[in-house]
Amino acid sequence: MLKIFNLLVCLYVIAPSVVFAENTSETIFFVADDLNSAVKYYNSRGEIGNKQFLFNDNYNRTNIMHARPVNYNWADVTYDEKPYQSLKFPNTASYSYLEKTYSKVQFLTEVSPNHYRVHIDGSECFGDGCIMTENIVVAVLPQKFKVMKYDSSVDGTWKNVGNTYSFYSKNVKGASIDIEFEDTVPQVYVDLAKVLANFKDIKVSYDGNNVLVAMPVEGVFNSGEAKIQNNGSQWISIFANTLKSAKIKEMRVEGHSDNVPIKSKLYPSNWELSAARAATVVRYLIGQGLDPKILAAVGYADSKPVSDNDTPEKRKKNRRIEFTIVPKQI
Repeated sequence: MLKIFNLLVCLYVIAPSVVFAENTSETIFFVADDLNSAVKYYNSRGEIGNKQFLFNDNYNRTNIMHARPVNYNWADVTYDEKPYQSLKFPNTASYSYLEKTYSKVQFLTEVSPNHYRVHIDGSECFGDGCIMTENIVVAVLPQKFKVMKYDSSVDGTWKNVGNTYSFYSKNVKGASIDIEFEDTVPQVYVDLAKVLANFKDIKVSYDGNNVLVAMPVEGVFNSGEAKIQNNGSQWISIFANTLKSAKIKEMRVEGHSDNVPIKSKLYPSNWELSAARAATVVRYLIGQGLDPKILAAVGYADSKPVSDNDTPEKRKKNRRIEFTIVPKQI
């Protein structure tokens, strides 16, 4: 049996009138968050024999990260008068490999802005009477994408759990699937993650509904105070400038503290201090040009810790300002 492999297409080439029965092929395709790369796992189980994959003659062998059985070998061969690189598995009934795909042009089409289609080929056999007893093709997409529709080249059964879509077919010559999806991550998250990347202590995330930004108070406020220091105003200015053109429905600014009590003339407790710090940030953002109608300030003191308070380092994590940004639905 000979298998020709051209990046994402597996081909079984079998002599005419030979039926390749009792064979199960599994292709699992993992798409990266940034859509620029993917990882493919391929596994085949069938009759014992010598198996081989043929890759284009310019194929980079280091793309194959793992292969089993381990006694495989590479060779330069010619098939149908064309040069190929051959990955051979001698005398085995089951074999598999894990491959990194570094170019999205090999599997991805941009249908429209933020709307994509991924195409995945499972195994395909050629020759009179050739069939694949079972052909399974699976796509694993990051959760941030919303699947719009999916289709297959042959009849079969679809199942999905979250953003994992599995297609199962029986007694076919081959199968491929197409899945269309949209990037649901708001642009404000992309922009903030980019401009704040150089501030290592600031965390930017997206929970599927809101954009979340967390910053430590160290370097922004002095201990027991609610006045923004020069170092803190630097990143908050960048933050504000990015938000000016963003499509935001509302933003809540939250002040958080550790559990060490404070008692001063201005701030009788951490409730007043955390609320004052949140209000100071809101006033600063308004001064930078943000619409006050979309802003709110709230202080939580030590009621919502992200860590224990039993060491100085853990207490430092709890002293923070958090931003919950609700993007506008377009």
